[in-house]
Amino acid sequence: MRIERQQSRIFWGQNRLRPDLVISSSKGRWVLDTKWRVLKGKHASADELRQIYVYCDYFKADSGVLIFPQPERGLESQVQNFAPLPEGEDQHRTCHLYFARVLHEDGSLNQELGKEIFDGLMV
Repeated sequence: MRIERQQSRIFWGQNRLRPDLVISSSKGRWVLDTKWRVLKGKHASADELRQIYVYCDYFKADSGVLIFPQPERGLESQVQNFAPLPEGEDQHRTCHLYFARVLHEDGSLNQELGKEIFDGLMV
């Protein structure tokens, strides 16, 4: 397994794309981007979904993962395929919305957060 952090690529003039992590393993390639806002409901914004889609394209990843803090129990992580491309080509990319338990109920920091994310994604 190979993990790269803050890998950067130019995409427009001097503007760069910089996801938080790019993970490669024998099972595939993932682009992870952490968000530190609490979702209202269970849906990422259209801009966040577009961002992770472009990250997948530029970094040749099969799956994009948006990681949000989990403020309460009961939010289930979800995986959904992106829609087929207009040209009828198969779309094999997925987007994961992963809800991470950053703090324990007693307010202490979750020291196992990284392991929980990897286990949840089955990287």
